[in-house]
Amino acid sequence: MSNKEKPCYELDKKCQNVHACWDGPCLFPSKVKRLESKSSLGPPHPGKILMENHLPAIGLSRTQLALRMHVCRQTVHNLVNQHNGVTAQLAWKLADVFNTPPEYWMNLQTTFDLWINKPVKKR
Repeated sequence: MSNKEKPCYELDKKCQNVHACWDGPCLFPSKVKRLESKSSLGPPHPGKILMENHLPAIGLSRTQLALRMHVCRQTVHNLVNQHNGVTAQLAWKLADVFNTPPEYWMNLQTTFDLWINKPVKKR
């Protein structure tokens, strides 16, 4: 798989792969590899949980979810594809649609962020 096909988990604004329209190489390939390997062993991204558990449970498409949340489709797309995380504002909107507390969504994001940013111990 080339860098073009891999999602970039680097949230730094300097990383161009956060944007779906960018088709160049990732500017931070070493960090992406580290983050991808950690995320495969750790807790799932909230977008993955949303896509695999919550959307099928109530039979909503991404577009329908975006309409119910009063956000653009790209916002939902970026969350589901793990390009962006859950913000406090999105947590409230997701909570309203899925009848969950907003803390549920924030806890999923915090758990994921803590795992991704866990310091690597030097031996």
